[in-house]
Amino acid sequence: MWKRLSFRAQLFFPLGAMFLAALIMGIALLQMFATDQLIDEHQPARRAAPAVAQALNDALASSENPRRILQAFVQSLDQSAAIQFRSAEPVPLRPSTASALRQNPHGVPKWFVDLLAVPDVETAFPVTIDGEHVGDIVLPPDLSADLFEKWIGFLAFGGLVLVLAVLTGVIVYAIAGSALRPLRNLGEGFTRMRGGDYAQMIPIEGPPEIRQSCAEANALARTLDRMSQDNRDLLRRLVSLQDNERQALARELHDELGPVLFGKRDQIGTSRHRVQVIARA
Repeated sequence: MWKRLSFRAQLFFPLGAMFLAALIMGIALLQMFATDQLIDEHQPARRAAPAVAQALNDALASSENPRRILQAFVQSLDQSAAIQFRSAEPVPLRPSTASALRQNPHGVPKWFVDLLAVPDVETAFPVTIDGEHVGDIVLPPDLSADLFEKWIGFLAFGGLVLVLAVLTGVIVYAIAGSALRPLRNLGEGFTRMRGGDYAQMIPIEGPPEIRQSCAEANALARTLDRMSQDNRDLLRRLVSLQDNERQALARELHDELGPVLFGKRDQIGTSRHRVQVIARA
């Protein structure tokens, strides 16, 4: 099957396989290192959370009304804060930030998020009042910006691979065309030579190797043309020699056999006359 493919197809297939392998390798490397990078990028916030929890516990321990301090602290937090307070009292379950993150983080496709295997980086630090666990300082795993950054990087890498593949395909197509056109002219020239047409020369173009082949083919055509002309001259000379030989043979026959035939004719005439005389007597 490979031998049946055209020259351009034989060039395109390895190049396409190379770019596809590069894309697959990029995805594999992204999947291998993305999880560790996401964890590392989340480390600064994780280091701040225990300090906040410790400061809050110290404030609650030294306060005469720790419930009011805790309530004021919770009210000072908004939903967009990097650190949240989760009460220990039973509350209706809500979708976790990680779950919401997996659905549509800044427009990142779900298959890309699943491909990266986003880790669960949520961390909780207990808050106590008089030894009673009243809640936790939690660090929601807001990795949407990091995932969006990696998605943009993946799109840039994929776009670069695609652009390089297209440019390489165009260049290969042009180079293959510039190489095939002289070869086509060379084949047409050999076809004309086989038919006996040595006058039309093959255009000398293309890479140096093909130009040399075209020049040698033209030299061969000139040699065959000269040999053909010599053969025609030789044939004309042979025909001329045959005509001269026939003329010389005809002259010899005329010169040698003419008198003999003339004498025989006289003898026959004389013999006929004698027969007639004897018959009258």
